[in-house]
Amino acid sequence: MDNERCPSGINGFDDLCEGGFVRNSVNCLIGGPGSGKTIFLLQFLHNGAMMFKESGVYISFEEDVLELYKDGQKMGWNLEDLDKSNNVKIVKISPYTTVSELKKELTFLTARCKYVREI
Repeated sequence: MDNERCPSGINGFDDLCEGGFVRNSVNCLIGGPGSGKTIFLLQFLHNGAMMFKESGVYISFEEDVLELYKDGQKMGWNLEDLDKSNNVKIVKISPYTTVSELKKELTFLTARCKYVREI
């Protein structure tokens, strides 16, 4: 496996992970409600766009896009502008979406972004 790293830009996290996530790896964030999973991922996407000029996609099965914008705004991140400029795509998809529908949606979303931040 290639050990090229995808830095998060999150203070302290990249040090713990030897420079960030291993690029092209699958990672799972696990935690209870309020543990910071959503904020971590929003910060990862924001930092990717602002610090590393990489775009990314956030797919929510529960939270509305406007609520995610508000969460980011509380942290000083204008995710709505990043979304409108196709640097970050934030979408809500039904949890009942089939795998083939999800695959089509991902193909469409990644085509709209210049480059999708891969970890």
